[in-house]
Amino acid sequence: MKKGDWLLICLNKECSEIIKATDKALHFGLANGYPGDAVTNLNKIKIEINDMLAVCELLNDAGIFPDGFLDSNMIDKKKEKVLYYMEVAKQLGTLND
Repeated sequence: MKKGDWLLICLNKECSEIIKATDKALHFGLANGYPGDAVTNLNKIKIEINDMLAVCELLNDAGIFPDGFLDSNMIDKKKEKVLYYMEVAKQLGTLND
């Protein structure tokens, strides 16, 4: 297996761990931990997102992600899109503040 393949598998794993952590937060709340776990769900999400970002940096450092791959302009556009659709959901009554 090539290094890039290994790191992409790590990225898959970290993304799935973010999904699991956010699912637990929705079930049990951000301030609580999963039953029997001493870590809060918010802290678990923080850990998993930072783990994912670390793998992204490793992919970037290894040249798997080319220069400019992690693009702040694209990130800003995504933020705008999410905020726009949040506003649409508020107007439809499906999102509360």
